[in-house]
Amino acid sequence: MARKPDIEAQKRQLEAAVEAACARIATQSSKDVRQVRLNAERKEAEGLVAACDAELALRGDHEFTAEEATAALEVASALPEAALGERIVAAFQAVPARDYEEELVRVIDANPGANYAAIHKEFSRKDTALVAGHLVYDRFGYFRSLIATEEDRTSLLLIKVAKGKQVTWQLKPEAQAAFASLGVLAAANA
Repeated sequence: MARKPDIEAQKRQLEAAVEAACARIATQSSKDVRQVRLNAERKEAEGLVAACDAELALRGDHEFTAEEATAALEVASALPEAALGERIVAAFQAVPARDYEEELVRVIDANPGANYAAIHKEFSRKDTALVAGHLVYDRFGYFRSLIATEEDRTSLLLIKVAKGKQVTWQLKPEAQAAFASLGVLAAANA
């Protein structure tokens, strides 16, 4: 007589496999996450599809290798409770700002509340928004846990206010203090 399959045991086994797959996603290459998502979609594993979607959304356009993804996760794990200012300092100590990134930070600081067009005009390069985005993008692991809390990545460092068709930019106080402590900005007068 053939044994009946233990449906409950099979369900638990599948749930454990999905849970394990979800736990691995953050350390996989972006290409592999997309493949896992495709496979999960075929198997109607909605939880795994959602986990893949969340990870891909968090990464944005960045095509991580498995090594980069793992390194970013390790950095994020080392700073679980760190405040924004601490994260900024740690990020820019580990991956120092390029000259043009420092210049953009100084332009924004010197023109608090200026609209994007004014900042763009003062900045010496034509890729203002791209450079601003890379302030966070290139230091992803340090900001990983905070990215989903903001409308866009640059909002981790900037206060952005829509005024009509324009958006004004200003460094967040934590960013201003962090960049001053790093020597990017002059320290505020006491």
